[in-house]
Amino acid sequence: MKLSKYLDAHKYPAILYALPLLVRLVHFLNYVTILRNWYVRSALRKLEKAQSREFRFLDAGCGMGDFAIGLGRRNSAARILGIDINPDNIELSRRIAKKMGLNNIDFAKDDLTNLNVNEKFDLVLCNSTLQFIENDDIALSNINSAMKKGGKLLLYVPIEFRRYLLPQYIEDKLLKDFFYRYHNDFLMHKYKADDVKNKLMRAGFEILSIKYTYGLSGALAFELYSLFLASMKMLPIVFFIPIGILYIILVFPVQLLLMVVDFLLPRKTGNGMLVVAVK
Repeated sequence: MKLSKYLDAHKYPAILYALPLLVRLVHFLNYVTILRNWYVRSALRKLEKAQSREFRFLDAGCGMGDFAIGLGRRNSAARILGIDINPDNIELSRRIAKKMGLNNIDFAKDDLTNLNVNEKFDLVLCNSTLQFIENDDIALSNINSAMKKGGKLLLYVPIEFRRYLLPQYIEDKLLKDFFYRYHNDFLMHKYKADDVKNKLMRAGFEILSIKYTYGLSGALAFELYSLFLASMKMLPIVFFIPIGILYIILVFPVQLLLMVVDFLLPRKTGNGMLVVAVK
């Protein structure tokens, strides 16, 4: 059995449903190994501190609930809603929140192009989701409509897609198949920075700040991690542990160093864009 059985269908192994707290380990690994989550978490915590304690938070494209659950643990007075188009994400996130006794969080299956929420939010996170939505302008407009006036949006999207290490053949044959095929054949938009700025302004947002991520060192770290994930997908699950051990010993220290350099050093451009905008 190959890992692709789950990735291609975007489904999770049964053990995660039986032992949902294992997902917290996955959350931790996602944070440690994915540089974008360092940037998002840092920015989100700053925005949280500027809110009243009982603010309303929307995680638009919540995935496995990493950020919604983390916020719910930090602030029991905040009212949190995580939405995702994938029902497996919602089911798993609900189980984790219930197991952890987090009564201030709800998760619901919803589509950002046809958003159905009955409340207004003070703070919205949309983390690496917009690029998978064909009608992304409609999605941004709907997010704006779901926010209170003066509410803040934290948006992360990949841009540019510069590659420094991998030949184009590997990019085309391995990584595009690995990362994009299981998103239900949605178009993955390849944004330029100006595209994102213009879309936000058309949707009724004022941009407060922009931070570029994944410069040279961050992009190299991402490509190393991508090769590891692509190889894991192609091999039978029995190889998961030995390949994982080799990755931790040989590759991850280099990847981590590159990520730290990217996170600490300022840059004028990059493969990612973190935007704070206000309605």
